[in-house]
Amino acid sequence: RFYTELVKEKQAFSDIDAFIYGSIDPGLLIIRGFPANGYSLDEAEKEISSIIDKIKDNPPDEEELTKVKNKAISAWMFSNITVENKAFHLAFFEMLGNVGLINDEDNAYSSVSPKSFSRFAKNILTKNNCSVLKYYGK
Repeated sequence: RFYTELVKEKQAFSDIDAFIYGSIDPGLLIIRGFPANGYSLDEAEKEISSIIDKIKDNPPDEEELTKVKNKAISAWMFSNITVENKAFHLAFFEMLGNVGLINDEDNAYSSVSPKSFSRFAKNILTKNNCSVLKYYGK
């Protein structure tokens, strides 16, 4: 939704993405965006907050969530094709204390349901849990 609404439709961002570092810190969601020319960082932050509120009020249905899960699982599988990436992932999970988790990553994505997503969104995506880092160009 971030990309569709904020890049394609509103053209408020030149690029935006979101990813979870749940393996390290459960609930850590990172949203990274590059505001389009003419948008201040404060305006961009408000646009992101608006999408988060929409997600909390109207969580994805099974079809939308399946598309996102399939994309994530596909990206995970393809990232393990090269020896370099596979070595990085093995080292990462070893650092977490359980190298065997590398075999469960796709199952973690698959296990997300609309209900669990909605619960996560309402409990975790709050202003109190938000930290914002803004980089200003020269």
